[in-house]
Order: sequence, then structure tokens, then C-alpha cells
Amino acid sequence: MVISHDCDLANDDLEEEPNVEVLLGKMGDPSESGNLRWGKSPRRIHLEYTDQNGNKLLLEFRINQKRTVAKSELCRYDPQAYRLTENERDAFTRWLASRYRRSAFPDAFNDVLRLSRLGEKLESQLKKPEGEAITAVLFDLEERSSAEFRLSVLLLYSDEDLYEKVEAVAKSIRQLFEKHGHEVSAEGVRVELEDCVPISEGVLTLKDLRKLRKWEKDYISLRSNPPGKMMGEV
Repeated sequence: MVISHDCDLANDDLEEEPNVEVLLGKMGDPSESGNLRWGKSPRRIHLEYTDQNGNKLLLEFRINQKRTVAKSELCRYDPQAYRLTENERDAFTRWLASRYRRSAFPDAFNDVLRLSRLGEKLESQLKKPEGEAITAVLFDLEERSSAEFRLSVLLLYSDEDLYEKVEAVAKSIRQLFEKHGHEVSAEGVRVELEDCVPISEGVLTLKDLRKLRKWEKDYISLRSNPPGKMMGEV
């Protein structure tokens, strides 16, 4: 897949722009799409292409499979008839950008997710067929002290018809915490779940986004105490 900007592709000055960037892909496994659609993983993504006859093709791309190809070589080939929908294309461009701008969480919080296996359990919920309807998992994390966190989880979705599917995932996540008295802990650090709710992309405001951070399948740590830039911060 060609991932260079349109302006760079159209620039016929081969001294200025001699190459294009491409991303190598392969056929995707539909059973993994719950965690890999809509950019939920920062390193892998599933995209569904459609041709003019409505035939669909599921491809998987990895962020570390970028290559550079000379324009003179690429122009020998005609493009394929498969296309992405606007929503798929937007998700893909955000996914590419997230390589350089990603949320980070405090080590103590990540340790609880890892040691309690809560992170694994969240991933397993997203792998369910209903999880494919979720476009992003957003955390509102309040650090009350170095050993106590309060967490609200928002499951983002794009189409109102998908609410019931997303609510089923939210209910499963709430039940994970209910089994432990609405909180999980490890090595003296406690995480309390305030709520887990579905929320439509059409309802979420820029103000909301500025206080939320995107949680991804292979989440990363923040070594220092102050949080990094949050999703939507400008």
C-alpha cells in the first residue's frame, strides 16, 4: 500500500521527491479483527478493502513493514481496483500518525494491569465479535496517589446501530471488576473502576478528548509522574 502524501506523489521533480513510501501487507485473519480493526493496536491493523463489485478483501499491515520504492519503478504497475471506505482511510491515517504520538500511563498503573492480568482480560473482551464495533478504548485515569487510581473506561463506536454490541463488551468489563469488589490491585497499588460505558463518536467533544487517553493493546509505560499529551490535545 502506498502511504506517501498525495502532494509528494504528484511532485514530478525526481530530485526533490524520487521515492514513495509503501507499507507491506498480507491477508488478515478475521478472528483477530476485534483487536486489530480501527487502529486499536499501534503496531498492527486490519483494513477491509472493497472492489467495484462489492467483493471484500481483509488485509493486515504492520507499522514496521515500511519500505521505500523509486517512483520510476512503481509507475510500471497499475493500481488495484480495491478501495477503502472513508472511515477505513481515516482510521488508517490516524494509525500511521499514532506511531509518533501515543498515550503513556504511569508504571504503577501498568503494573496492576500486567500483574492482575487485567490487561489480558481487556484484550480478550475486544477479541469477541462485538469488539470489532469498538473504534477506540479511552481511559479517564485519576491518580489519587502513587498507589491509588480511579479509572473510567469509554468504548468509542461510530454507528448508533452498534450500541447494543458495544454495551455487551462494556458489561463484560464491568463484570471483571465486580468479581473483585469493583477494584483490582497488585503490589499495594489499587485501581478502582468508576464506570465502563459505550459512547458515540458523534457525542464526544474536543473538551472530552483533551482529558482522555487512548488505551492500546500493547500499552506503554510512563517513567516519570506527569502524564504525556492526551488524545486530542493541540
